[in-house]
Amino acid sequence: MDDDVAFPFASTAYWIAAVRARETARPDRLFDDPWATALAGDLGTEVLARAERAAGGENPYLPVRTRFIDDVLVSGASGCLQIVLLGAGFDTRAFRLAVAEGVRWFEIDRAEIFERKETILARAAARPRRLRIIVQADLASDWPARLLAQGFDPAAPTAWVAEGLFVYLADQSVESLLIRTRRISAVGSLLVADLFGSGIMTSPGMSSYVASVTRRGLPPPFWTDRPDGLFRQHGWDRVEIVEPGDVRANFDRLPGPGRRPSNVSATRSWLIVAHADGIAAP
Repeated sequence: MDDDVAFPFASTAYWIAAVRARETARPDRLFDDPWATALAGDLGTEVLARAERAAGGENPYLPVRTRFIDDVLVSGASGCLQIVLLGAGFDTRAFRLAVAEGVRWFEIDRAEIFERKETILARAAARPRRLRIIVQADLASDWPARLLAQGFDPAAPTAWVAEGLFVYLADQSVESLLIRTRRISAVGSLLVADLFGSGIMTSPGMSSYVASVTRRGLPPPFWTDRPDGLFRQHGWDRVEIVEPGDVRANFDRLPGPGRRPSNVSATRSWLIVAHADGIAAP
């Protein structure tokens, strides 16, 4: 398997599914995803192994990120009547999270992702806990129109999820995504995401991906050292910033604030919960 297959957009879903499968097998697991192993398959196992060889070991941040977002959706998104997974991949939250009655799940991703995902979930007789609606669309396309056509209600408070997504997008794609989500977000909506600082460009774990996109003439990984400004600039009114390792994003897996290395620029990242407190600008 060459680098173009090992770390790119198509295999990210397999890689993260493999991470979730391994976490589920732990006795002290942070979440339970019984479908992750089948979704990851052999490709996911191989991609995970390559990622960890490049990074020099297991990345404990990934299961912490998943659990943090789970907690936001279950207990921090009260009042949200819709949840939209942007670049859903092999995410199974609609099947495993106990969200409030009446909440609708929307999953947006490319058709080839859903082709495998739906086949495996059907084979496992998996049933979503609430109404789940698939939206086959590339995030580079006019995905809001497709989302609206599938019954999304822009007047209903919505929780948007962009887990592990922004780092793979070009600057203008991130800006477009923030603007588009905000324009159709009612008061009380939120967007939960993760972002990396400039150190991502020299991170060992991203070296294969950076080399691959550079060779192919594609945009480098997205980063920002001012996450609050990024969201506010594109219409989000209030931004909560949580650093992995802080009390809300630790779970005894990451070094706490007092135990971080002095040079944090190479590994700095943020978990973001951005809020829509007012009416969006047209």
